[in-house]
Order: sequence, then structure tokens, then C-alpha cells
Amino acid sequence: MTNREKTIMSSTHHGRLIALLVVAGLALGALGALIYTSRPDRYRAHAVLAMLPGPSIGPADQTNAWLVLTRGQATRTGAIVLSQRHWLDAAARDVRAAPDDLTLAAGAVPETTLIDVTLDAGSAATAETALSAVLDKASPEAAGASGPFTLGVVEPPAGTATSQRPPPLPTYLALMVAGAAAGAGAGLLIGRRRQPAMVTRAARPDGADAPVADAPAPDDGRGDGTAADAALARNGAHTVPSRRPDGREGGG
Repeated sequence: MTNREKTIMSSTHHGRLIALLVVAGLALGALGALIYTSRPDRYRAHAVLAMLPGPSIGPADQTNAWLVLTRGQATRTGAIVLSQRHWLDAAARDVRAAPDDLTLAAGAVPETTLIDVTLDAGSAATAETALSAVLDKASPEAAGASGPFTLGVVEPPAGTATSQRPPPLPTYLALMVAGAAAGAGAGLLIGRRRQPAMVTRAARPDGADAPVADAPAPDDGRGDGTAADAALARNGAHTVPSRRPDGREGGG
């Protein structure tokens, strides 16, 4: 088999390997997407609160109160209090759910006096009802911990719950493309590792191996240095006659 035929066969095998790994990557990506989208759905309700100067702050101190609020420390403190997990115990009893099935989070909105609060649950109604219960119980304490301020509800939880499950089509496309890319990369890597460390010689255009020229015969010092003498020396035809003690040449 010529070098060209070997190269063609190796390229064919490499292409088949890459195609096989790409198909396997697509299948694994589709399986991962199926598992990911088959999980139980979660719903998230959210509410927006505003930190405001409390009734104990007189008109003369309103300006200073707003300066304090714009610094963000009061809203950050209120968000920390609102996100405490112990508020979920009472809320879980109100919705008849396990506290571990509820997830509460709160954070201050930068450059504002607003606080965004979210609660995740297994259904939309449970998420909205539980978040309302949390706000009723936690808002007074959160406002008190922040200073002489109060918390007002800008957006209540009712009607805000949305599904957290990602859309199936983008999920399938993303994971399948990722699987195909991983399979192609693995195939290229395997093909590169199978390549020889170095190329010994190139093939001729007709596909046959290039002939190797015979090395010249070493000069044994008995010939006159010509090519004919070297050839005769190799064949044993060129010999030096021996001489007897009386000076006459002896037979070979």
C-alpha cells in the first residue's frame, strides 16, 4: 500500500470518528436538556418596597433623612433583615408548605431607596401568599433596624408569580450545540494524537515511494581509486599476486 493510499485511509477513518463523536455529543446534549426541562417547575413572586422617612422625622429634618437614605446603608440593612430565613417558618404555616420548599431573597436596588424581595415556591399561589405573609411580619422590624424610617409597598406580590423553568427550545439548542462542539473537539484531539511524530519522507506524485540510491563502496586502498577498481574489489576479481622468496610470482 502506497503512502498516498495510507493517507487517504487515515483521513477517512478520522472523518468517521469525528462524525461519530459529534452525533454522540448531540445525543448527550438532547438527553441533558430533557432531564433539565423535566424538573418540577418553580414559581417566583416578587415585591418592591421603598424606604421612606418615618413619621418621627419632622419637616426640618426631612432633607437630612433623604441624604441618609440616598447613601444606601439604610436600604441594605433593611434588605438583610427581610432576607432572614426565620420569616419563612410563619409564612410556611400560612400556606401549609414546608419551609424548605420556600426560598426567600432580598436586595437593595442601587442608586435608589427601593428594596426588591423575591420568594420561590412550588406554585404561583403559594409563592405570592407566602411572600405577602413575610412582608407583613418582617417589614416593621426591617424598618426599625434601619433607623427612623418606614417601609412602604410600591409593588405588592399579588399577580407577580412567574415560572422559572427555561423555555424548552433554547435549552435543547444550547445543550445540543455544546455537545456537538465537544464531540468535534474530542475527535480533532484524538486525530492529532494519532498523527506520526514526524514525516520520514514525502510520497512521489504517482503514489510510489521514492527510490533510495545505493551508497558508494568504500575505498579499500587496493584499487586505483576508479569506480571499476571498486567494483572489481567487491566481486573478488581484482587480486594482488603473491611473490615467492626467489622473486618469481606465485599462483593465486
